[in-house]
Amino acid sequence: SVNAIDFLFLNQQVPSAIDRAFGKEIAGDEQLRIEYTGSYLVILEVIKVYIQAILDCDERYTPFNIRFLEQPVENQFTVLSNDKEWKIKIGGIIDRVDEKNGVYRIIDYKTGKDKKEINELASFFDREDLQRNKAALQTFIYTHVLQQQLTGKPPIVAGIYDVRNMRKEGADFNWQFTQHKG
Repeated sequence: SVNAIDFLFLNQQVPSAIDRAFGKEIAGDEQLRIEYTGSYLVILEVIKVYIQAILDCDERYTPFNIRFLEQPVENQFTVLSNDKEWKIKIGGIIDRVDEKNGVYRIIDYKTGKDKKEINELASFFDREDLQRNKAALQTFIYTHVLQQQLTGKPPIVAGIYDVRNMRKEGADFNWQFTQHKG
């Protein structure tokens, strides 16, 4: 269970967690300490800002339970086309699944310019639509596949933690998708 009180400890762990991650990614050794100069120093500062934005958002959402991190999900469907059955697999790796008050929440972390606005369902499949929301489609697929795998079929909501907007919007940040009006 994640509670507001946990964030004092979590914030204290950020510097050492970043150091371990840098060592692992750069040299394959968590114990190796990297000297932060040049571009590493810039990357370090960006990572700190992103982590703080995520922790602040999570603290506002407490209390909740983290159910899965980096969870592979997959489901197979049979489709009939021209009197032939085709087996289709869909799925992926869900960044995070929380649970609060019996509702599961799928969170997909994004660092780009992903939007949370959805025009209409048909736009997901329109390759000509340069504004189609691929991030929303991805999380909706995850929602469907996870729904098939969870016992009791609990309610599931999906959204994205787009860290650029988290930082800009602060306490007003909303992780949920919204439907475009008009």
